[in-house]
This record gives sequence, structure tokens and C-alpha cells, in this order.
Amino acid sequence: MIREATISDILLVAKIIGHEEVWAYVIDDGTTEAPIDVAMGCITNPNTHVLLSDDNAVLVFSKKNAITYEVHTALLPEARGKGSESIGIACCEWMFENTDCTKIISWVPTYNESALKYSLKCGLRIEGLVESSFRKGGKLYGQHLVGREK
Repeated sequence: MIREATISDILLVAKIIGHEEVWAYVIDDGTTEAPIDVAMGCITNPNTHVLLSDDNAVLVFSKKNAITYEVHTALLPEARGKGSESIGIACCEWMFENTDCTKIISWVPTYNESALKYSLKCGLRIEGLVESSFRKGGKLYGQHLVGREK
């Protein structure tokens, strides 16, 4: 079941995004905030929708313009695997049905092949590649721009 997080969910959101098998993929070399601060910033931002699925997945949709939202996905290990794309699909549909969103985008670092595969299974498609735009472990990587329309 998909639901929008409230301020009372701050610790749950921080726990999910701060999980050792999630946080390593969420941050780049420039991240200085702690998971609790990231969670608080997302939940209290009026231009962001934080969606929860069964207390083991968080998808954060940040408004980029009048119709476009950028999504960041955090799935705990138990939420991954066969059929996990149903979470992403349901959250995209929630956004299309409950907000002014008609376009969802995401940036996927080129080294994260499983995130790219997940995005494609969720109905997003590759729309471009930006070279040398993400630094992780001191190394520069490109990022795929993926997107989905209503």
C-alpha cells in the first residue's frame, strides 16, 4: 500500500534511507547531511512528496517545474527482487493521480546497473546521458537521465 509520509514518519524515512545498503547508493562525495536531516528536509518541503510502501521503501518526488518531478528511490533489501517494480509503478501512478505531475525523471549513475534496470522495469526510459556529472569515491561517473510520462 502506498501512502504519503507525514512528519510522524520522520524516523521511519530516516531509517530506510540511512540503511547501510541504501545510504551508500543515495549519497555522492559531496553529501554532508545525516539521514535524519535528509528525511526532515524532504518531508517538510512543500514541493516534495515522500511516499512509503509497507514501511520498507521510500520514493521521494521533488518538484522541478510545473509538471515535472524528480524521483529518488530507497528500497530496503527485503523490498528488492522479483516484483519490486510494483512499488515504483504504484508510486508513479499515485503521483499522476494525486498531483499536477505529468512527467517523472530520475538521474541514475552509470555504475549503478541495478538501479537502471529497476527504473526501466518501472516504465521509465532512457532519455539521455550526462558524462562526468556524479562523483563517488573520488571517481567521476556519468548519469543516465530516465523519464516517464503520464
